[in-house]
Amino acid sequence: MRVQVSARKIVLPRSCPCCLGDANMLRRFDATRMTGVRVVRSTTRSWDFPYCESCDSHSFQWKSRNSRFGLIGFPILISFFALVGKVSAAVVIPFFMVFSVPCMVLGFRHRRRSLEGARAASKPTCATLGAAVESRSWNGSVQDFRFLSKSYAIQFMWQNRRKLVNVHPTVLAALGRSEGGGHVQGDG
Repeated sequence: MRVQVSARKIVLPRSCPCCLGDANMLRRFDATRMTGVRVVRSTTRSWDFPYCESCDSHSFQWKSRNSRFGLIGFPILISFFALVGKVSAAVVIPFFMVFSVPCMVLGFRHRRRSLEGARAASKPTCATLGAAVESRSWNGSVQDFRFLSKSYAIQFMWQNRRKLVNVHPTVLAALGRSEGGGHVQGDG
C-alpha cells in the first residue's frame, strides 16, 4: 500500500512493519534521487523503521539470494574477453566448461539455501519474505512510502493522519471515524 505524508518528522508505529510483532531494533530504508545532466548529483534520505530481529533476518536472507548467483557470469565474462582478444576457441571452450558448471552449481545452491532460510525465519504473520517497507522517493517535504502490510500501513496512516497527502477521501473519512482506536476497516 502506497502512503504519502507531507512532513519532515513522521511518527512510526512501534510494531514491526512485516509481522506486526514487537520491534526490538531499527532498520534503515533509503531513497536516492539523482539530479543534473552534466554534473549528476545523488541525494539520499533515510528513515529508521522499527523492526524485529526475526523479520530483519529473513529479509536479509531473501535479499542475499542473488548475491552468489552472479558467479555464473564470471566464466562467461572471462570467455567473452578471451574470444574478443583472439585467444583460441580450443582454449576458451574447455576453460568455460570447467569453470561455468561449478559456478552455476554454487550459485543455485546458495540461492536455494537463502530462500529456505528466509522461509524458515519468517512467521505466518509476515507480510513478505523481503523488505516490508520501501522508501520510494520524496519531493520537498512529501515522503513516499510503500508498505507490504496493509495493517501496518493503516497504523502508519493513523499516526500521521494530519500529514497525509494524495489519500482517497473514503480512507480519510475512515481515519476520522476511528479517532479513538486507530483501526480502520475497508480496502484503503
